[in-house]
Amino acid sequence: EDQNEESEEFLRSCALSDVTGVMSADVVLVYNTAKSEGKAVEQGIAIAMQIPIVCMTPFEKPSSNIFHHLHQYTHVRTFDEALEVIDGLK
Repeated sequence: EDQNEESEEFLRSCALSDVTGVMSADVVLVYNTAKSEGKAVEQGIAIAMQIPIVCMTPFEKPSSNIFHHLHQYTHVRTFDEALEVIDGLK
């Protein structure tokens, strides 16, 4: 039972750290290779706070996620392209 409480506290701490990190970010870089609930929450925070999102994915097919079509998103295929976009946001 003690181990569960420590684990819950650790997970809560990680979640709060992620929320704080996104809220204080100038831009959020998403490496989009698979569905992820955590990644979706972090993007939702960025959307709500009007933080630009650079979405890097190796797939040729456009994302079917409706939120990926919002104006805050810039889609790129490579890390170098992502860095160019991020540099241009400064």
